[in-house]
Amino acid sequence: MANIASIIAMIILIISMALYHSVHKIDEGHTGVYYRGGALLKETSSPGFHLMIPFITTYRSIQVTLQTDEVKNVPCGTSGGVMIYFDRIEVGQLGLGDINDRTTPSLVSFPDGSIDSPIKNIVAGEMHSLFLLENGQIFGCGYGQRSINQKRDTIVPIKIPIENVKNVACKNYLPFSLALDQSSRYYVWGRGQNDELLPMRKLYGQLDSFAAASVSILGESPITFGLTSTIDTYESNYTISIVGLFNNPDNYDVEFVIDNKPILACKCYLKIASKYYSRMFSGVWQENTNRVMIGAYSYDVYYSYLGMLHTGQIQINQFNIAEFIDLANCYCDEQLMKHCQIFIEKLLNKSTISTYLSLIIDYELYNYEMISNKLIIFKNILSKFVNDNLSMNSKNFMNFLEWFSKHQQQQQEL
Repeated sequence: MANIASIIAMIILIISMALYHSVHKIDEGHTGVYYRGGALLKETSSPGFHLMIPFITTYRSIQVTLQTDEVKNVPCGTSGGVMIYFDRIEVGQLGLGDINDRTTPSLVSFPDGSIDSPIKNIVAGEMHSLFLLENGQIFGCGYGQRSINQKRDTIVPIKIPIENVKNVACKNYLPFSLALDQSSRYYVWGRGQNDELLPMRKLYGQLDSFAAASVSILGESPITFGLTSTIDTYESNYTISIVGLFNNPDNYDVEFVIDNKPILACKCYLKIASKYYSRMFSGVWQENTNRVMIGAYSYDVYYSYLGMLHTGQIQINQFNIAEFIDLANCYCDEQLMKHCQIFIEKLLNKSTISTYLSLIIDYELYNYEMISNKLIIFKNILSKFVNDNLSMNSKNFMNFLEWFSKHQQQQQEL
């Protein structure tokens, strides 16, 4: 009897040990990787409890997310005024003392080596950054950020001469900044739309928001300083009945096929909404059928365009802007072209001009006033581009060269 009890106890012990070495937990934010005989296995596991072959298989828990304490704001700084930051650098925007790009975390130091207050908020403008401290001080670096005695923009954080600041605001396509102090007074500084320096000054008038303050500076529609996105949505008002005509399998008489995927629509409405489709379905074009093959544009872009004709909304980003401009030009859609022009004008700066300049020239978007005004600011970059491409003979480039020469002459006369 004693032997049987010993055997049972031994079996229970072995099972317990096997379970102890086979059951394991992977914490949140980690991934489990496994080894057998010293060789790394292909299998991985997500957070939770898992089983493995005991004694033969071993595992390691690998952290795949940043480890943080309680996060109160993103981005944030430490009480010593040092932050870790990812970004591209533009004219000292990162405040690291140089103009090099960064793809790894970097420590930003303040002039005296430390600051007395934690960082409350960090905001970025077109080519500059601001650091708001909890004690109401502001530090800035990059484009348009300089002290009274400096003649050049700073590439390390310097103190902005405003005290008791409650909040700050920048916009990702604007070179100036706004601040609100505890006495509800608004201030502006940085650079103007024509690249002129804007010294620190207090704004006067009945201002109750940063949007109202922006009007006093630009003299245009108010700018909202909320979270911005690289995707801009443009919209108009359309009735629900029209929306119901788009991609409705119960109500369509034409399908557009892209990459073997159909998009359903009604010819009658498309002829009303677009002159291009009116000609397409007039009986003259070969496409006057119930099935139209589209090869020039991607499915997502064409779906978005047809959706815009029905819903009035379209999302434009840096990845689809070229296709949308080409589509707007081919389909003679002035509304879509206007949306594309506004998108480029908002994002056009020294770091993006090389990306968008070919589109601006190919489709003669420089004739659009707001883009024209932005291009003039970057005349030095344009001069280099023109010199490097004088051998080009395309009609569009020659037209651009004529436009550029005309503006250069006007600047000299002024």
